[in-house]
Amino acid sequence: MGNSAKLKRLVLILVAFFMLRIDFMHHQLLKKNLNKWNIVVSNRYTSANMGHHGRKINDLEKRDEFLSWLENLEYNFFNIPQPDLTFLLLMPVKLGQLLVDKKGKREYIGGKKRDIYEADINHLINAEESYKYCAKKYVWKIIECSAGNNIKDIRTREEISDEIFDNANKILKLE
Repeated sequence: MGNSAKLKRLVLILVAFFMLRIDFMHHQLLKKNLNKWNIVVSNRYTSANMGHHGRKINDLEKRDEFLSWLENLEYNFFNIPQPDLTFLLLMPVKLGQLLVDKKGKREYIGGKKRDIYEADINHLINAEESYKYCAKKYVWKIIECSAGNNIKDIRTREEISDEIFDNANKILKLE
């Protein structure tokens, strides 16, 4: 492995570790809530770190090494609870960009409509592939948020919520 590859790997690990450290502070609250309520729904978790950073590694053997390292770090070293169920809400990339554009300008990104990741179609395609890879590897439930590639094909929030609840209920026996 050349110096450039070593540096890229080190940067990836440092960024993932930094994100994890921020997440870890939130996971303390998660643990407290799990003890109180037994069920916690989270928008971001280990899966977000896996999918987002996994897209940076094209070699699947190396990606698997990174994912194993991340799993060990989060679940064993930091002792973060492993989820019973993970959903991947999948939206076709181009539709996702159209929805982001409907948000209007956002001040926290200098008045633009898209942040640097949302504006980069290659990043989004690679991220989608990475998330799908993780979903297959870790048996996440994929929820298709659109029946096709047109804006009219996007499912309603109610339809998506119902599918999530139905799937969660099968495993968690919520009713």
